[in-house]
Amino acid sequence: MLPASTRGRAALALLLCVPAPTIGSTIAYGLWPGFGGQAVYMALRLWLAAFPLLWLLRVERGRVSFSPLAPERRREAWIGALVLSALIAVAIVGAWELVGREWFEVESLREAARQSGLGTKAGYLAFGAFISFGNSLLEEYVWRWFVQRRCEELAGSLAAVPLAALFFTLHHVVTFTLEFGLRAGLLASLGVFLAACIWSACYRRWRSIWPGWLTHVVADVVGLAIGWRILFG
Repeated sequence: MLPASTRGRAALALLLCVPAPTIGSTIAYGLWPGFGGQAVYMALRLWLAAFPLLWLLRVERGRVSFSPLAPERRREAWIGALVLSALIAVAIVGAWELVGREWFEVESLREAARQSGLGTKAGYLAFGAFISFGNSLLEEYVWRWFVQRRCEELAGSLAAVPLAALFFTLHHVVTFTLEFGLRAGLLASLGVFLAACIWSACYRRWRSIWPGWLTHVVADVVGLAIGWRILFG
């Protein structure tokens, strides 16, 4: 039986959705490294991708859309997204040059990449293309279109921006601290949280995932370009 109130249903949806990637990351990168942990991680990722659509169709009885921008706001949205993309790119490069070089252990990153099958240029490019364009779109669909709207129902439109960003960041904290160490992991997680606040603010203003997705793609491409320099010079 579903809760009768909108806030109750929103809380239930968040409870069924938000913890999945954090649980998966904890198992795969901490408790059970290897094939078994990765299988659990992938199963929970599939659940994360499917659940919002199931909720839309079975609970909300809504219809699937492609999150279109309102025609009268397209120019404003795309100009805003381009400006934010430039700011995010500068912030990522600046953070790396100022503290990232010292806080991240480069040899450990190279070894982790080799163990993950990303030690070749072709493998890294394929991974980068998926992360930049496919995974980022999936994350905008889950965390902005679905999770942020549930946060709005639970806490209001303004509070939903940092709340949804926090939920998005949780599994990154686990993954980054286990992979990079505490100090570097927390720095990377802070960057994710700040970027997620921008993406959530984009969704709040324009009610479409596409402007935020553009800035998300740019952030991923810049981060992966730094990774390319680390691995291949």
